[in-house]
Amino acid sequence: MRRSMMLGSGLSRRFIPGLLLLSNISDESFLSIVSANSKSVDCPNCGQLAESVAGHTPTLSKSVILKIVDTVAALKATAAAYEDLSQFLAWISAGLCDVPELSSPDGLRISTLLERLSTLIKAKGVIEVVAKARDVITDNQRVFLETRILTDLRPVFDVETLEEPAGAVIIHNLKLVFSESFVSREFFLTLDESDLERLEFEISRARRKADALKHVWHKTKIPFVNVDLEA
Repeated sequence: MRRSMMLGSGLSRRFIPGLLLLSNISDESFLSIVSANSKSVDCPNCGQLAESVAGHTPTLSKSVILKIVDTVAALKATAAAYEDLSQFLAWISAGLCDVPELSSPDGLRISTLLERLSTLIKAKGVIEVVAKARDVITDNQRVFLETRILTDLRPVFDVETLEEPAGAVIIHNLKLVFSESFVSREFFLTLDESDLERLEFEISRARRKADALKHVWHKTKIPFVNVDLEA
């Protein structure tokens, strides 16, 4: 049975790893993230923010910090759809009740996590800029989440005899997972070898166009905002 990608409140499970990390870090490490976030506003890059925090907090790896920051930025972008932050935090809280790692008799772990999340969402700095960039990128009806291609060999039988295949064909099933109105959906497409070549060509062409645009944009001295949509 396929595991649901959503928790009871509709909160996506992809946010849970980052939220658990945010919950488990020390108060000192959390304050380091808050401080670095406010000081790095001139260079809105989560990777550089993570490097800055890791340099002052040896107990935290860059990958852990980056996961936390990307998760908060993604949630901040989602929070913009709510009338006020308290409604958004109530939605988060309802989803976290289904996470056993955050359960405690007094509810203190979830309370502490929500307090930290609220602080970072309201703060000015890198996270705010990255969240806005996410909003710009995902301001579409459907947003790509993930993909997979399953390849099969299928026999072809003659109409007259079924004793052995008359031949075989190779087909590729392209699975696309996307978000629509915060709901994860998926559909499948059948491809052949020529379709794969066309996809490779279009992807390569898109990358060349992106490189050309970056070359022109770098002359403006305005930095690019790196966004991880998988967070």
